[in-house]
Amino acid sequence: MKLLRIATTGALAIAFAVGCGDSTEPQDDVTIADLIGNWNATSMQFTSQSNPPVTLDLITDTFGRMSISINPNGSFEGTFRESFSASEETVSGTVTLQGDTITIAFVQGLDEDVSGTFTLAGDVLTVNGTFQSFDFTPADGNDNPEPASLVIVLVRE
Repeated sequence: MKLLRIATTGALAIAFAVGCGDSTEPQDDVTIADLIGNWNATSMQFTSQSNPPVTLDLITDTFGRMSISINPNGSFEGTFRESFSASEETVSGTVTLQGDTITIAFVQGLDEDVSGTFTLAGDVLTVNGTFQSFDFTPADGNDNPEPASLVIVLVRE
C-alpha cells in the first residue's frame, strides 16, 4: 500500500509538472492575440553575408532603442532610434503570422519589411529574418549596403 501511494504521488507530481509546463518554452500555434501588448527590443543584430561577416547590434552596440505596441488587429505603432545620437522616429505597420513565419510590414519607419521565423517563449519574442540592404558603415567603414541576416529579440513589458 505504501508503495502504491508513493507511485501515485510521484505520477501525479510528474503529470502536474508536465501539465503546467515551463513559461519559457516556445509556444506552438501562436496567434496575434498572443502578441498583443508593449514590447521593447533588447537586441537587433544584423550580420552581413560578406566574408568575414560583420555584426552590428543596433540596440547594444549603438545604444539604439525600439519599442512597439501590437494591437488586436495586428497593427503596431512605436518608436525607433538607431543610435544614441540619432533622433527618435515613429514606426508603424502590421504584423502577420503564418505557422512559424512572421512578417513585420512597415508603413512608417524602417525602409524594409522583415520576414522570417519566430519563437515566443513566455514574454520573449525572437525573430530570425533577413534584410536585403543594410548599411554596416559604422562597423566596417564601407558605405555599400548589403544583404544581412537579422535577429530581433523583443521582451514584453
